[in-house]
Amino acid sequence: MSVRRQLTRTDCYHGNIGRKNAEEELRKSIYEVGTFLIRSSTDKPNYALSLKSPLKQSIAHYLILWHGPIYQPFYSIEGGPLFPNISQLISFYTRSNEGLPCTLGFSVISNPMPRLQQPPAYPETLIDKIHVAAFAGDLTTIQELVSLNPNCVNIRNAMQCTPLHVACLCCHENVVIELLKAKADVDAVDIRGYTPLMYAATVGHTTICQKLLNDGANLAQRSPVTGRYALHEVAMRGYHNCLQLLLDRGAPLLATSYDNKTPLDIARFWNREECCNILDRESKRETGTMDGDWLHQDISDEVKFLRFNQLTDHARICTKLE
Repeated sequence: MSVRRQLTRTDCYHGNIGRKNAEEELRKSIYEVGTFLIRSSTDKPNYALSLKSPLKQSIAHYLILWHGPIYQPFYSIEGGPLFPNISQLISFYTRSNEGLPCTLGFSVISNPMPRLQQPPAYPETLIDKIHVAAFAGDLTTIQELVSLNPNCVNIRNAMQCTPLHVACLCCHENVVIELLKAKADVDAVDIRGYTPLMYAATVGHTTICQKLLNDGANLAQRSPVTGRYALHEVAMRGYHNCLQLLLDRGAPLLATSYDNKTPLDIARFWNREECCNILDRESKRETGTMDGDWLHQDISDEVKFLRFNQLTDHARICTKLE
């Protein structure tokens, strides 16, 4: 594999190589900050961007999220702008570092992106008008359609998504409110078993998550495909405010996905420091072992010795009593 003086290329796909191998490839390259490659993510159908970062000359890794297909498929880097394909995403980030530590520079050349990186959009006959309105945030059309047919709020598209799924993913808070008011099914599941709450969690929209929970959304809903809960989704993406909300509302803290990963495991893997801190603190609180219960940083060696002797004497007395 080689690095070429070429920008905005899409022949930078390295397949299923892992994080460690990606870092080795980037360190071998002669170019520095901004050199990148794209690889498959363990969380398919997403991808991962591996990038030479200017921060402590490290290698950074970012999820390229696949959203869809709902109305049309699109991609983003962890909450950034949406693009209909990987090529446009790369082109944008060579000009702007929005959310990244630097712009994309030279790519480590390998293979073109897979042809199926942008699944074909479904024919419009399979998508009801209300899904299109939910995608666009068209509140007026939503209200008109609901007044004509109240049952349309739960109509499903080819991926079994309801309009509420679409509005949550596209962050249209006013549309979400209107659909909930019209009795949309707050726990409807798509073809992967994802609820509207899980969709809102994937984009880290705290206010929408709160409104769904207030309407009775089930935090214990698990995807039958991945085994993940909403808490896994926010932990992976680093949405710490949303994560705290879900925990405060009773999200299952130690729940595991089908690959036996807790939300804390996932947050650690993706280096989501703030999420790790929150989850670690909540884990200790749940198990009743906070640092303050056993950590004595400021006492002298003499006091430590006295306390140790007190504990030892107590143990001897208990042994004699037995």
